Amino acid sequence: MKGWQRWSINSGDDHRTSRSFPRLHRMYLINCPELAEVSIGLIPSLRVLYIQECSEAVLRSMVGLSSSLVELKMLNVKGLTQLHGEVLMHLRALEDLYIKNCDDLRYLWEQESDAYNRLVSLQKMEVRWCKNLVSSAKKEDNFGINMESLKRVELCYCDALESYNCPNSVERLEITNCGSMTSLTFSAVQEHSSPLTELMVGDCDNIQLQPKPIPVKDFRFLSMSRLTYLFINNCKNLKSYSHEHFQILTSLELMFMYGCPSVDYSFPCGVWPPNLSKLRIGGLNKPMSKWGPQNFPTSLVELELYGKNLGVDSFSVSDNVRNPTTTSSSSTFLLPPSLVSLAINAFTDVESFSEVLPHLPCLKRLHIISCPKITDLKTTSGPSNLTIYVGK
Repeated sequence: MKGWQRWSINSGDDHRTSRSFPRLHRMYLINCPELAEVSIGLIPSLRVLYIQECSEAVLRSMVGLSSSLVELKMLNVKGLTQLHGEVLMHLRALEDLYIKNCDDLRYLWEQESDAYNRLVSLQKMEVRWCKNLVSSAKKEDNFGINMESLKRVELCYCDALESYNCPNSVERLEITNCGSMTSLTFSAVQEHSSPLTELMVGDCDNIQLQPKPIPVKDFRFLSMSRLTYLFINNCKNLKSYSHEHFQILTSLELMFMYGCPSVDYSFPCGVWPPNLSKLRIGGLNKPMSKWGPQNFPTSLVELELYGKNLGVDSFSVSDNVRNPTTTSSSSTFLLPPSLVSLAINAFTDVESFSEVLPHLPCLKRLHIISCPKITDLKTTSGPSNLTIYVGK
């Protein structure tokens, strides 16, 4: 309905109090770029509002129709530079906010604390493909953001996004493909544990992660003892972090960290989260051959290693750093015997793996990818139920 300009329903009553659709729960307005005036009366029953390829004027009119909106989705809303106070004031019941392809959007709102005082029921916020979004708030708060309801935040493919301060209520945070982002901060301070359980950061070349208000440039995990899942991928300029804080991550079970060539730490003395069960790692600054012995926790059952140009030419197995199964050199990487699944990728200097398998009694799955010199697996006598996959 590209030519539609005015939507009005004359019920004989004041349009602010009339109820034209007394049972309507969902409304979709799609591809109405010329629609500028909406006078249809209040719709107290409205719960879900979907607006696509319409103007900001339509958004302002529609959110005022119901104080009971729980889900608001906005796609390609023209002229939307931020969610102003007159919009937020109607969203106290909102639980799910989704914004996509709004190219005029510069900020989500004027000030973080004011927005969250209005969005008291917000649980999930997802923002995607908003290429001119710079920051969540035009005016940054200088204190931690107190918010109880917001549990999940996803910010993806926002090329101009420079910073984000994560509220202290968030349990799951995903930030991917935000190439201009330089700062991700966390409102929770050192004395209070963050409820964050899942953190995913990928393809953000310039990002630095830091707790707030502590002024550090490293990712120190100061208040993330509840973290169970950590994913950091392809963040080219992410710097080193303090490895000693790994030990306080007692809840961490899954950790993926690869493609971060500026991360210079090499986990000396094998300081790992004590309950880690799955680890995928590689593509960091320091070669694995220079990491030294790794005292992996006995809980580790799945391990994926990415070894391109990392100087490792052999593997061995060790119960601990003092009892390797073979004499190890600086170019030998020691594997824990607890492994059920192992994948090695791009270890181009490794020539043999057969002598390792008898010392991995729990191993059920072995993936060897892009390791052209390993040719002895066909004659290997490993665990009887072992499945081996070899690929390029």
